[in-house]
Amino acid sequence: MMAQNEEILVQAPRLPSKVQAKPPANEQSQPVTIDSIQQPVKVQQPIEVVVPPTPLANQVFPVLITVFGSFVAAGISSYLAWIIAKRNYDRQINDQKKNQQRSDTFQMAEEFNSYSMWLARVEAHKKFVQQGNGSVPRDIRKDYEEKSTEELAPIFRVIYFYKRLDTLKSREKIDLELAQNLFYEIYKWWFDNYFKHQINYIKDDPEWNDFIVKYDWLYDYIPSNLNNDEPKKLPENQQAPVHLKQFVEERQEPTR
Repeated sequence: MMAQNEEILVQAPRLPSKVQAKPPANEQSQPVTIDSIQQPVKVQQPIEVVVPPTPLANQVFPVLITVFGSFVAAGISSYLAWIIAKRNYDRQINDQKKNQQRSDTFQMAEEFNSYSMWLARVEAHKKFVQQGNGSVPRDIRKDYEEKSTEELAPIFRVIYFYKRLDTLKSREKIDLELAQNLFYEIYKWWFDNYFKHQINYIKDDPEWNDFIVKYDWLYDYIPSNLNNDEPKKLPENQQAPVHLKQFVEERQEPTR
């Protein structure tokens, strides 16, 4: 058994070798080189650049900046236009107010120099200032008790004129400088010759102590031309009306 097995192993068939095909007789064999071996051609594909999408915030933000800038510019322009318009309006209102104040001041001056007021001042001077042959005037309370309404009318008209003038001044209804120039001199005369005595009489009487008072804005006024020979010349827009000037010039006496 062993002999037979060995024989079998020894006699095992050999594998046939690869049969190489011979090239045709008419073709000459050429040496095989690396260059002669055809390599597969690789086609280079174009590189595609993929741009990532722009975020929504980057798209909206410039638009918001532009819109906001437009609103800011429009707001600034509107505000500047409002300031200019307001200044022009305030200037116009101020000019109208000054013109009205001058007009009202001249009306008061025209009333003070009117013929009826001129007569009242003359009567008040004779009956209340000069009563007593140069002595101080009587207490107005005694005159009020003893005299009739018609007799008291002239002095009361003078008193109430200055009270009205002071009220208009307090309410800024008249031109202060113009009123001072027009009324201060005559007011000083009336105060020194009549009003100050009455203030002394009635100062302790609560029913009368505010009837006659001192108007410092008139009495203490010192015109800038006090040392000049010529009276102060007012601006053209503050000149008294021509008819008022003529009326005053025609009635120089009495001056009070």
